[in-house]
Amino acid sequence: MTRYVVWAAVVVAGVLLGLCDWKCIRRPLFGVLLVALLCGGLVTMQVSPFNFADGGYALQGLLAAAGAGLALAGYVVTAIVLFAIRSIRGRR
Repeated sequence: MTRYVVWAAVVVAGVLLGLCDWKCIRRPLFGVLLVALLCGGLVTMQVSPFNFADGGYALQGLLAAAGAGLALAGYVVTAIVLFAIRSIRGRR
């Protein structure tokens, strides 16, 4: 159960980053950083060797990629909702 709460918190963090980007900064700065973290985690996972003793950097890359992917999902949902709200307000 605790695992799901942690991953839900990661999605909520992505939503908050999306709100901060599109309401305060008005540029997708955190979105670019999340994509870079996702790519970096995937590259780390593929490049580093995996051993069962300590997991190596492969597991750290997996966790970074998974966290960035979930945060990016929350970020994208926030961006879509804010775009829809702006377009509805603009038509009235």
